Amino acid sequence: MIPVEGAASGDHPVEYALLIREDTMFPEAIAFEVHYSPINGGTPEAILNGDYVFVDTSQTDLASWKVHLTEHPDQGFMVKRLRRGIDALWVMSGNPTNGSSPAKDAVRAVGQAYSKLSFGWVS
Repeated sequence: MIPVEGAASGDHPVEYALLIREDTMFPEAIAFEVHYSPINGGTPEAILNGDYVFVDTSQTDLASWKVHLTEHPDQGFMVKRLRRGIDALWVMSGNPTNGSSPAKDAVRAVGQAYSKLSFGWVS
């Protein structure tokens, strides 16, 4: 079982866990339910509203081009791809119309996302 710790971009308290395969479990893993569409490139790697993102909380270094669960003081938890520039850390939006923006100094890395679980309708 992996505990669902909250909702990305919502920070709602939760009290449940997901049953996942043992080979996808990390010792310091948590899951967050995504309540918006943070990384949607129309690809199988896209993270969509309602997906669960599995996060390795032992990986708190903000690695460039990796997807992280971050905590923003004024916005709560967010799942974003980050890029380290020469002068700043940039938050990359999965929606091309939103572009990218420099991360504020107070952004805290909760961990690096390593997998996701998606549910969808069968037609």
